[in-house]
Amino acid sequence: MLRPLHNVACLGIAAAFLAGCTVSDAEPQPAVGTAALASPASPAPDTGDDEAPEDQASIDLGGWSMPEPGPFDWREYHENPFKPCEELPENVVAQLGFKKKAMNLTDVQPYTCDLVPSDVVSEASGLYFVTAFGNSIEQLLAQGYETTGESVPGLEDAEILRNAGSTTQTDCFAGIETPRGLIAVNYVDVMGRGTGSTFCEVPAKTLAALYESGAAK
Repeated sequence: MLRPLHNVACLGIAAAFLAGCTVSDAEPQPAVGTAALASPASPAPDTGDDEAPEDQASIDLGGWSMPEPGPFDWREYHENPFKPCEELPENVVAQLGFKKKAMNLTDVQPYTCDLVPSDVVSEASGLYFVTAFGNSIEQLLAQGYETTGESVPGLEDAEILRNAGSTTQTDCFAGIETPRGLIAVNYVDVMGRGTGSTFCEVPAKTLAALYESGAAK
């Protein structure tokens, strides 16, 4: 289970980091419902469900799933953006060692959710959050971001990026394009402290775990 420290003092850095991403002046229209990709209500579980593994969240939650990976689509993002604080089930986030907390950054990036560690066991101290960027990976690369060359376990189309303008690494995010936005798990630490063997280890594993827990159908 991923259990880094949390430091709310990083909120200012998070806002500055997100401000580097160009977002349309148009106010995104609200999605119809809070989980547009959720499957229709599942039938009542049979007696065999009691023996199902606890980590099979997509089954336990009646078909909840992360947005299907695919090319970013501005129209789809505008009409039906991924809203992590509304759509991520509480028990799925808890399984990853976090609690959800809405972030007050709507003027910068409208769909951002703070991930507060449930427990404190790591020396890494920083801010974790999940968001849906209104950009493609190609657009972010053109805006001054660069790939680190690291991979995200189980997500071959995902990328780990950082701000190329920083002299020291203080932020990174693991992201994957979907029509509903570039879904990313971010890590920001003003002291440059990493999250494992690499600076971005926990964000990468968290993104992978979200997709493993809510496998898109």
